[in-house]
Amino acid sequence: MSKKRPSLGLVAKLSGVSPSTVSRILNNTAKVSDSKKETVLRVIEETGFRPNLAARTLAGGRTMSIGVLTQYIDSPFYGEAIRGIEEVLASEDYTALFASGRGDRELELERLNMLMERNIDGLIVLSSTLEDKELEALAKELPVVLTGRATLNQKLTSIGFDNLGGGALALGHLAELGHEVIAVIDGPDDPDAKLRMDGIRAESSQRGIDLIPELIEVGDFNELGGYRAMVRLLDKPTDFSAVIALNDQMAYGAMLALSES
Repeated sequence: MSKKRPSLGLVAKLSGVSPSTVSRILNNTAKVSDSKKETVLRVIEETGFRPNLAARTLAGGRTMSIGVLTQYIDSPFYGEAIRGIEEVLASEDYTALFASGRGDRELELERLNMLMERNIDGLIVLSSTLEDKELEALAKELPVVLTGRATLNQKLTSIGFDNLGGGALALGHLAELGHEVIAVIDGPDDPDAKLRMDGIRAESSQRGIDLIPELIEVGDFNELGGYRAMVRLLDKPTDFSAVIALNDQMAYGAMLALSES
């Protein structure tokens, strides 16, 4: 029969303190005398006690978990980012808890609340439909890092991309190739999509290229959305020679629709 694993309660009993005090000492948040702290640490060493997650969360201790809120977990971009996040967190003995909003604001809020209920120690947001003021309020409750989206809000820690410049670069590239009638597969109501579209419009205006409203379709930032948007574009009476999709997933779907046409 295997030897019973020493518990938090046993350490507390042998040390003459409460279980919550043991937990606070483990998390280095206890306001106790040095002698009492030394006693608890000695008992922990003698018994071979190893704190589990429940013990570490007592009295406001850390859960050693970080929430990661994504949009499309099946996207190649998010897949690579998630892999990197998970590897780094694991190297620091943290667990990553993942949730996907799939570009739906209500679903994103629901998943965000789910993560918050798990008492996560921090949150990494891989793009978001939430506004800066909502993220700022969230950052008052726990550390938040916003990635995949640039922000001028000095109260938010963000690692962003030049979405505006990216949109302009895409339009400019096609213009340099001689394309004059360009279709666009726009994204959903999303800050990133808006900036990319703003870049496309600014560059098209500068180059004297008119974007035809009829040739702008909205996808859902996934392959199916790109496929359906491309099918609708191909059914239009207006011809075009090139198309810009606002993310890779929609581009894959658009190419599939073209291969089948």
